[in-house]
Amino acid sequence: MTVIMVTKKDPYLHSARVDREVAEHLIGRLEKRGRQPDFVRIRQQFLDQVPNQEPRLVLDVGCGTGIWARDMACQWPGSTVFGIDPSPFFLEAGRRFAHQEKLARVRFVVGEGHALPFPDGGFDVTLAATALMHMTDPLRTVKEMQRITRRHGWIAILEQDLETLFFAHPNVDLSRRILKAGIEYWEADGYIGRKIPGLLHELDMKEIQVLAYCLTEHGNEGYLLMLAERFAEAAKEQEVELKPAVEAWLADLKASARQGRFFASNNFYGFLATRED
Repeated sequence: MTVIMVTKKDPYLHSARVDREVAEHLIGRLEKRGRQPDFVRIRQQFLDQVPNQEPRLVLDVGCGTGIWARDMACQWPGSTVFGIDPSPFFLEAGRRFAHQEKLARVRFVVGEGHALPFPDGGFDVTLAATALMHMTDPLRTVKEMQRITRRHGWIAILEQDLETLFFAHPNVDLSRRILKAGIEYWEADGYIGRKIPGLLHELDMKEIQVLAYCLTEHGNEGYLLMLAERFAEAAKEQEVELKPAVEAWLADLKASARQGRFFASNNFYGFLATRED
């Protein structure tokens, strides 16, 4: 039996400490993912479900380059939207993109989700989108989101559970080993999606809603093939004896993309809850 020794290398977990070259690579990855039609659709559908469609103050926790913040500024033009992230490079990019899109009511602040620099009860909507999976203490962050959200305001969380991820490849067992190695190597918590309802109940939040969204890529290269490359890299490092098989696996996926036959899918889960205390 192979024993996998895992060292977490989630780049977003350590985004405050990466240099500009690495940050620019991550910025490109975030923007590329954000522009894909399925991600645009998921963002729009989730924001449409937020019960308060006329918020005054909105916060995007772990905002990265501000894709969600910019969308919320468009969705709710009467609101002021704050984005907070530990990476000054991400925020620099976010300010640039917001300026290019003429979104004057978007503000960016350097900070951590587990210690939000805002007073109690100030925000109408507080969002964390695919951010908790990159944190070591997601409960602490959700507590902070609860603290700064006003009474009867809404906490909105979108997360994925990477155990739902699959790539259409004939070697299913190998695919599972590669995905497991990648999830445990690259993500602070790749299984966070299933844990969110428990966190919300633990914090005694009310009116909890759970929504599901499916990201599917069929045909040519997209975000999920980029994810396959990252996971293959992890598998080759963690299980050295699998390196030739992993390289062949990835080559098969790239060949299927060139031929327009690539198929992969992953589930995202949206959570809405309010605080009534």
